[in-house]
Amino acid sequence: MDLSDLWVLQIMMFILMACGAAAKRLRLLPECSRSVLSELVLNILLPCSIINSFKIAYEPGYIRILILSFVLSLVLELGCIPLSKILFRRKPLAYRRVMEYGTIVSNASLIGLPICESVFGSEGVMVASIFVIPMRVTMWSSGIACFTDSPDFISVIKKVVVNPCIVAVYIGLVILFFQDQLSAFVNVITAVPYIGMLSGVFLDALNRSISSLAGCSTAVSMVLIGEIIAEVDLSSLNIVNLFEISAVRLLILPGIVLLIGRLFNFETILTGTALLTMAMPAGTTTPILAAKYGCDYAFATQVLLITTLLSMLTLPLWCMVLL
Repeated sequence: MDLSDLWVLQIMMFILMACGAAAKRLRLLPECSRSVLSELVLNILLPCSIINSFKIAYEPGYIRILILSFVLSLVLELGCIPLSKILFRRKPLAYRRVMEYGTIVSNASLIGLPICESVFGSEGVMVASIFVIPMRVTMWSSGIACFTDSPDFISVIKKVVVNPCIVAVYIGLVILFFQDQLSAFVNVITAVPYIGMLSGVFLDALNRSISSLAGCSTAVSMVLIGEIIAEVDLSSLNIVNLFEISAVRLLILPGIVLLIGRLFNFETILTGTALLTMAMPAGTTTPILAAKYGCDYAFATQVLLITTLLSMLTLPLWCMVLL
């Protein structure tokens, strides 16, 4: 991917977000649209995108890359928890909780997967979908603990294991590692008279449906982000705190990933997807949880807005470093 493609991608994302913001401001979207679009993206579109990314020819090196992706993400997430508490320990409680959560939880799924797909193709989504698994665990455990008491381990595991995106990873891994067996099974089924023809039509329609829904994930995700940031009050931006969380989220964390990748000489796709995923802005759940647990909702929404807008500049810069 050349640099002109990177800027085209960023401008396209900005336009899509602007469409979402404009639709919200002009009241073209109802009040319930944010929750509806969130459920659509997280439960249908992104899972389809993940499944679609695993439909590639298997190569022996994939196992190593996927395992390293999971381990690297786990190490980074375990490091982010104490790092967030150390960096923001002197902040007022309402701000500190938001900034800690913004460090631990990023928008890796909503924006990260589409970005990785644009830069590295289907392989990028495949590696990134494994990379975000530890992030989802910390989101439902240490992330929630930033605002309230830490939930018990069993409830965390239940939420993660049945999460649609994680279920999509299970399906994708089966597709990737058992391609020959699945193809043989399909050939047997389609060889049966009458039933075989119907089965072939259904499987083809299913495959095209998944691909079609996967193709919608980027556009709908960006419109959703635009709708959320349209609610931000720009009259009282907390510049210092916003600068600090943006620097941590968009520069320091991906910089650590780049250092680790170069130090251990990881493959470009592993270092690249890990870096881009860690360089994502704060998660869209930041203002939602802040409002739910009585923290500074306005500041949390500002964190989402500023980190998202600044990421439009920092992501191409990180891609330039990778290239």
